[in-house]
Amino acid sequence: PGMLIDFVKRNTGLKEYYSDQIAPYEGVFGCSIVSPPPNGFDGTLFRFPFRKSGIVSEISDDLFSQGSKRVDTLKGSLSETAANLLLFLQNVNRIELYETTDQNSEANKLLLIERTDPGSTYFKKRFTLPKDISNSMTPSSQIMELLDNKSQSSLWMVSSALGINESLQHASNQSESGLVPFAEVAVKLKTVGEDNQYIPLRTEGGISCFLPLPFTTTLHFHINGYFEVTQDRKLLKMTDWNKFLIQDAVVCALLELLQGLTRYAPHDSHMMEEFLQSYYSIFPHHCHEGAVPDTVQPVLAESFKSSLKTTNSKIIWLRTNEVGGCWISPQEVQVLSSDFHIK
Repeated sequence: PGMLIDFVKRNTGLKEYYSDQIAPYEGVFGCSIVSPPPNGFDGTLFRFPFRKSGIVSEISDDLFSQGSKRVDTLKGSLSETAANLLLFLQNVNRIELYETTDQNSEANKLLLIERTDPGSTYFKKRFTLPKDISNSMTPSSQIMELLDNKSQSSLWMVSSALGINESLQHASNQSESGLVPFAEVAVKLKTVGEDNQYIPLRTEGGISCFLPLPFTTTLHFHINGYFEVTQDRKLLKMTDWNKFLIQDAVVCALLELLQGLTRYAPHDSHMMEEFLQSYYSIFPHHCHEGAVPDTVQPVLAESFKSSLKTTNSKIIWLRTNEVGGCWISPQEVQVLSSDFHIK
């Protein structure tokens, strides 16, 4: 329901016919719908009008009076999830939340979050199915900085990948459905030493479909993908498509993340021990202790385990006497049977 109006190209009569819709936006942060500036408005405005007492609505009788617990809860929930809002968005690098009242027209800033602009064209094209699948983009990683209104910054490694098996085949066979076999994973970083050395931090396993979904997994990293979700975005449907996306694209993105982390491993041996402890906890067979089982982790863990048999990614640390250690692929690892164990 509703109307979509291009008020830049068709603004004749807007003021006369839609004055009640236009009025709340006129003059807000320099925005003008009636007389748009030559270069347009630099940003996007979202207005969230709270229903007050005395207003009759056909939609709902719920009231959201200023200062009420319900309004505070809404603002609080946004603040709690703000740190992750920008992780996987394509074109939004800054979000600001303001509050204004009838008595005071001056807007009060409640929240500010921003991030470094993803400069890679790969990240900007990630949700477009390549026309030439045989020459599709390879997995990619980048380090992103998020900054909140308290001037607190956090570093994240975000890795993206295109599915190469089931999800790609499924999307290609149903191109009219708009399915795109891309997935991303992200983990928070801690800076150590010098020369861009980082240690991954155990991160609560959030799930996003562009924006965060209201539940977590037992994993130690965030996942984003073109998932099928329920209409209210509260649940992740465990459809064939979602399984293909997890088993294929998410696994590829996770392998890229692990290999990306190895490039920033600390040189100091003590820091390396801390790095490895956190690094191996990212492997999906590790779960939060006491966590309620979820539907994503078992599917991902099984597929990740299978991928270790074929991947050439150097994601296993081998200790050596000469240089301390080196990274090798799982195919180079030899595991002794129990017959060789000391009893």
